[in-house]
Amino acid sequence: ERDRRLTERIGHERFAVVACPEERGDRWRRSAPLLRSARDWAHYYQPLYARASKLHQRALTRLLRELGASAALDVDALPLSAPAGARLRDTLAQLEDTIPADPLHEEFVARHTPDVLLVTPGLHFGSGQTDFMKAARTQRVPVWMLLFSWDNLSTKGALHAKPDRLFVWNARQVQEATDLHGFPAERVTVVGAPRFDEFFELRSQISRKQFFAPMGLDPTRRTLLYLCSSRFIAAEEDRKSTRLNSSHV
Repeated sequence: ERDRRLTERIGHERFAVVACPEERGDRWRRSAPLLRSARDWAHYYQPLYARASKLHQRALTRLLRELGASAALDVDALPLSAPAGARLRDTLAQLEDTIPADPLHEEFVARHTPDVLLVTPGLHFGSGQTDFMKAARTQRVPVWMLLFSWDNLSTKGALHAKPDRLFVWNARQVQEATDLHGFPAERVTVVGAPRFDEFFELRSQISRKQFFAPMGLDPTRRTLLYLCSSRFIAAEEDRKSTRLNSSHV
Protein backbone atom coordinates (compact mmCIF):
# COMPACT_ATOMS: atom_id res chain seq x y z
CA GLU A 1 0.00 0.00 0.00
CA ARG A 2 2.84 2.39 0.86
CA ASP A 3 4.60 1.62 -2.44
CA ARG A 4 1.39 2.20 -4.39
CA ARG A 5 0.85 5.60 -2.75
CA LEU A 6 4.44 6.60 -3.44
CA THR A 7 4.17 5.60 -7.09
CA GLU A 8 0.96 7.58 -7.49
CA ARG A 9 2.43 10.63 -5.79
CA ILE A 10 5.52 10.70 -8.05
CA GLY A 11 3.35 9.92 -11.07
CA HIS A 12 6.10 9.56 -13.69
CA GLU A 13 6.49 6.82 -16.29
CA ARG A 14 10.20 6.44 -15.46
CA PHE A 15 9.61 5.97 -11.74
CA ALA A 16 8.88 2.54 -10.24
CA VAL A 17 9.07 0.81 -6.88
CA VAL A 18 10.37 -2.76 -7.12
CA ALA A 19 11.20 -5.46 -4.59
CA CYS A 20 14.89 -6.05 -3.98
CA PRO A 21 16.91 -8.73 -2.15
CA GLU A 22 16.76 -8.34 1.62
CA GLU A 23 19.82 -10.49 2.33
CA ARG A 24 22.55 -12.39 0.54
CA GLY A 25 21.82 -15.70 -1.15
CA ASP A 26 25.31 -17.20 -1.10
CA ARG A 27 27.55 -18.88 1.49
CA TRP A 28 28.37 -15.47 3.04
CA ARG A 29 24.74 -15.02 4.04
CA ARG A 30 25.41 -15.57 7.76
CA SER A 31 29.07 -14.57 7.91
CA ALA A 32 28.84 -11.11 6.32
CA PRO A 33 26.40 -9.65 8.91
CA LEU A 34 28.59 -11.00 11.73
CA LEU A 35 31.75 -9.51 10.27
CA ARG A 36 30.07 -6.14 9.80
CA SER A 37 28.69 -6.13 13.34
CA ALA A 38 32.20 -6.82 14.62
CA ARG A 39 33.56 -4.00 12.51
CA ASP A 40 30.91 -1.61 13.84
CA TRP A 41 32.02 -2.48 17.37
CA ALA A 42 35.71 -2.05 16.53
CA HIS A 43 34.93 1.32 14.90
CA TYR A 44 34.49 2.88 18.36
CA TYR A 45 38.04 2.09 19.48
CA GLN A 46 39.20 5.17 17.62
CA PRO A 47 40.69 7.93 19.82
CA LEU A 48 37.97 10.36 18.67
CA TYR A 49 35.42 8.08 20.35
CA ALA A 50 37.30 7.79 23.64
CA ARG A 51 34.37 9.25 25.60
CA ALA A 52 31.56 7.78 23.49
CA SER A 53 31.00 4.79 25.78
CA LYS A 54 27.25 4.67 25.16
CA LEU A 55 27.72 4.44 21.38
CA HIS A 56 30.39 1.77 21.86
CA GLN A 57 28.16 -0.22 24.22
CA ARG A 58 25.31 -0.15 21.71
CA ALA A 59 27.57 -1.55 18.98
CA LEU A 60 28.79 -4.30 21.33
CA THR A 61 25.23 -5.22 22.28
CA ARG A 62 24.35 -5.55 18.60
CA LEU A 63 27.39 -7.76 18.03
CA LEU A 64 26.42 -10.04 20.94
CA ARG A 65 22.87 -10.21 19.58
CA GLU A 66 24.23 -11.24 16.18
CA LEU A 67 26.17 -14.02 17.93
CA GLY A 68 23.07 -15.13 19.80
CA ALA A 69 24.68 -14.44 23.17
CA SER A 70 22.22 -14.19 26.02
CA ALA A 71 24.54 -12.67 28.62
CA ALA A 72 25.34 -8.96 28.66
CA LEU A 73 28.91 -7.71 28.47
CA ASP A 74 30.16 -4.28 29.41
CA VAL A 75 32.38 -2.59 26.84
CA ASP A 76 34.89 -1.70 29.57
CA ALA A 77 35.59 -5.43 29.95
CA LEU A 78 37.26 -5.34 26.51
CA PRO A 79 39.83 -2.54 26.79
CA LEU A 80 41.99 -2.01 23.72
CA SER A 81 44.72 0.55 23.18
CA ALA A 82 44.56 2.89 20.19
CA PRO A 83 47.17 0.85 18.24
CA ALA A 84 45.37 -2.41 19.02
CA GLY A 85 42.05 -0.91 17.95
CA ALA A 86 43.57 0.32 14.69
CA ARG A 87 45.00 -3.14 14.02
CA LEU A 88 41.63 -4.77 14.66
CA ARG A 89 39.81 -2.32 12.37
CA ASP A 90 42.35 -2.84 9.61
CA THR A 91 42.02 -6.63 9.88
CA LEU A 92 38.23 -6.51 9.71
CA ALA A 93 38.36 -4.08 6.76
CA GLN A 94 40.61 -6.49 4.87
CA LEU A 95 38.23 -9.35 5.62
CA GLU A 96 35.36 -7.27 4.20
CA ASP A 97 37.39 -6.76 1.04
CA THR A 98 37.56 -10.55 0.59
CA ILE A 99 33.77 -10.89 0.57
CA PRO A 100 32.73 -11.10 -3.10
CA ALA A 101 29.64 -9.58 -4.62
CA ASP A 102 26.54 -11.69 -4.05
CA PRO A 103 25.14 -13.27 -7.28
CA LEU A 104 21.59 -12.51 -6.15
CA HIS A 105 22.38 -8.79 -5.84
CA GLU A 106 24.37 -8.84 -9.09
CA GLU A 107 21.36 -10.28 -10.91
CA PHE A 108 19.13 -7.56 -9.45
CA VAL A 109 21.44 -4.75 -10.58
CA ALA A 110 21.93 -6.30 -14.02
CA ARG A 111 18.18 -6.67 -14.52
CA HIS A 112 17.55 -2.96 -13.98
CA THR A 113 20.70 -1.69 -15.77
CA PRO A 114 20.99 1.57 -13.80
CA ASP A 115 23.25 4.41 -14.89
CA VAL A 116 23.95 5.09 -11.20
CA LEU A 117 23.22 3.24 -7.98
CA LEU A 118 22.21 5.70 -5.24
CA VAL A 119 22.03 4.35 -1.68
CA THR A 120 20.79 6.05 1.48
CA PRO A 121 21.74 6.04 4.25
CA GLY A 122 24.49 3.61 3.16
CA LEU A 123 25.85 3.59 6.68
CA HIS A 124 23.79 2.08 9.47
CA PHE A 125 25.11 -0.82 11.59
CA GLY A 126 26.05 -3.55 9.14
CA SER A 127 23.83 -2.15 6.41
CA GLY A 128 22.88 -4.67 3.73
CA GLN A 129 23.26 -1.86 1.20
CA THR A 130 26.94 -2.81 1.18
CA ASP A 131 26.00 -5.81 -0.96
CA PHE A 132 24.23 -3.63 -3.53
CA MET A 133 27.32 -1.43 -3.70
CA LYS A 134 29.58 -4.42 -4.29
CA ALA A 135 27.25 -5.79 -6.95
CA ALA A 136 27.20 -2.46 -8.78
CA ARG A 137 30.99 -2.31 -8.79
CA THR A 138 31.32 -5.66 -10.56
CA GLN A 139 29.20 -4.22 -13.37
CA ARG A 140 31.00 -0.87 -13.42
CA VAL A 141 27.93 1.04 -12.28
CA PRO A 142 28.89 4.20 -10.35
CA VAL A 143 27.83 4.16 -6.70
CA TRP A 144 26.63 7.32 -4.96
CA MET A 145 25.67 7.62 -1.31
CA LEU A 146 23.30 10.29 0.03
CA LEU A 147 23.63 10.83 3.77
CA PHE A 148 20.20 10.60 5.35
CA SER A 149 20.65 11.94 8.86
CA TRP A 150 22.82 14.45 10.71
CA ASP A 151 24.42 11.67 12.79
CA ASN A 152 24.85 8.78 10.31
CA LEU A 153 28.59 9.34 9.97
CA SER A 154 29.23 9.71 13.68
CA THR A 155 26.90 7.29 15.49
CA LYS A 156 25.93 4.47 13.10
CA GLY A 157 29.06 2.31 12.94
CA ALA A 158 31.60 1.77 10.18
CA LEU A 159 31.40 2.48 6.46
CA HIS A 160 31.73 -1.06 5.12
CA ALA A 161 32.00 -0.16 1.43
CA LYS A 162 33.06 3.22 0.08
CA PRO A 163 30.91 4.79 -2.65
CA ASP A 164 32.38 6.60 -5.64
CA ARG A 165 30.82 9.83 -4.38
CA LEU A 166 29.39 10.82 -1.03
CA PHE A 167 26.76 13.57 -0.70
CA VAL A 168 26.58 15.23 2.75
CA TRP A 169 24.78 18.10 4.45
CA ASN A 170 27.59 20.45 5.36
CA ALA A 171 31.32 21.04 5.93
CA ARG A 172 31.15 19.36 9.34
CA GLN A 173 30.13 16.10 7.69
CA VAL A 174 32.95 16.38 5.17
CA GLN A 175 35.31 16.44 8.16
CA GLU A 176 33.55 13.46 9.78
CA ALA A 177 33.84 11.46 6.58
CA THR A 178 37.59 11.96 6.47
CA ASP A 179 38.37 11.79 10.21
CA LEU A 180 36.06 8.92 11.20
CA HIS A 181 35.97 6.83 8.02
CA GLY A 182 39.07 7.71 6.05
CA PHE A 183 36.95 8.80 3.09
CA PRO A 184 38.71 11.08 0.57
CA ALA A 185 37.49 14.67 0.92
CA GLU A 186 37.74 15.24 -2.83
CA ARG A 187 34.97 12.67 -3.36
CA VAL A 188 32.53 14.40 -1.00
CA THR A 189 29.93 16.91 -2.23
CA VAL A 190 27.97 19.21 0.10
CA VAL A 191 24.31 19.40 -0.97
CA GLY A 192 22.43 20.54 2.14
CA ALA A 193 19.76 18.45 3.90
CA PRO A 194 17.25 17.32 1.22
CA ARG A 195 15.16 15.31 3.69
CA PHE A 196 14.04 18.61 5.23
CA ASP A 197 13.21 20.40 1.97
CA GLU A 198 9.48 19.69 2.28
CA PHE A 199 9.33 21.41 5.67
CA PHE A 200 10.08 24.77 4.05
CA GLU A 201 6.90 24.43 2.01
CA LEU A 202 4.65 23.86 5.04
CA ARG A 203 2.13 26.54 5.93
CA SER A 204 0.05 26.97 9.10
CA GLN A 205 -3.40 25.41 8.91
CA ILE A 206 -4.81 27.13 12.02
CA SER A 207 -4.15 30.39 13.81
CA ARG A 208 -1.72 30.71 16.72
CA LYS A 209 -4.64 31.32 19.08
CA GLN A 210 -6.41 28.14 17.95
CA PHE A 211 -3.21 26.13 18.37
CA PHE A 212 -2.64 27.20 21.99
CA ALA A 213 -6.27 27.10 23.15
CA PRO A 214 -6.54 23.31 23.90
CA MET A 215 -3.38 23.52 26.03
CA GLY A 216 -4.55 26.50 28.02
CA LEU A 217 -1.48 28.56 27.06
CA ASP A 218 -1.33 32.28 26.41
CA PRO A 219 -0.71 32.80 22.65
CA THR A 220 0.65 36.29 23.29
CA ARG A 221 3.64 34.94 25.23
CA ARG A 222 6.74 33.34 23.79
CA THR A 223 6.61 29.55 24.05
CA LEU A 224 9.27 26.88 23.77
CA LEU A 225 8.12 23.67 22.05
CA TYR A 226 10.38 20.71 22.86
CA LEU A 227 9.63 17.51 20.93
CA CYS A 228 11.86 15.18 22.97
CA SER A 229 14.70 12.97 21.78
CA SER A 230 15.12 9.25 21.04
CA ARG A 231 14.84 6.47 23.62
CA PHE A 232 18.54 5.81 23.17
CA ILE A 233 19.34 9.34 24.34
CA ALA A 234 16.70 9.69 27.05
CA ALA A 235 14.62 6.60 27.76
CA GLU A 236 12.47 8.23 30.47
CA GLU A 237 12.27 11.71 29.00
CA ASP A 238 8.47 11.87 29.03
CA ARG A 239 8.25 11.06 32.75
CA LYS A 240 10.98 13.56 33.60
CA SER A 241 9.17 16.23 31.60
CA THR A 242 5.97 15.48 33.49
CA ARG A 243 7.72 15.88 36.85
CA LEU A 244 9.24 19.18 35.75
CA ASN A 245 5.89 20.53 34.59
CA SER A 246 4.12 19.46 37.79
CA SER A 247 6.74 21.22 39.92
CA HIS A 248 6.57 24.40 37.77
CA VAL A 249 10.34 24.44 37.18
